[in-house]
Amino acid sequence: MLRSIGAVILGYLTLMILVIAFDVTILLVATGGKIPEKPDPEKMRSLGTFYSVANATAGFFFAIAAGYVTAWVARRRELAHACVLAAITAGLGTLMFVGRLNAAERPEPLWYLATVYIAWPILCIPLGGLLRARHVRSRWLSPEIPIDAVK
Repeated sequence: MLRSIGAVILGYLTLMILVIAFDVTILLVATGGKIPEKPDPEKMRSLGTFYSVANATAGFFFAIAAGYVTAWVARRRELAHACVLAAITAGLGTLMFVGRLNAAERPEPLWYLATVYIAWPILCIPLGGLLRARHVRSRWLSPEIPIDAVK
């Protein structure tokens, strides 16, 4: 039970750490290496499409990594644990999506919000869990080759 809860928490932390690190990197690139106290909205808007595409692309891989880490820590029922993380993340993402819909100044396009907050958690986190499960099963099913037989 504790391993299952820990696996989901660690998977979520993996996702958050990767996303925050990527966002800080993009901010550093956009501001010339200095993190301002308050980012300039014009400079951030100028990133526009580049930021949205880069963040959505990175988010695809980050979600897979989160599902993989969750399944790796769980050690059993890998896909089920990844699906729990996907449900939690998609639920929180849906709340964030709804909150951003009516925001006064929403610099992100609607496709970006739907993709990053809802689609990637639902599709990619279970994919990461499935990759881990297949990795474990393929090692388990493959016969061991004696070292002296390989020449």
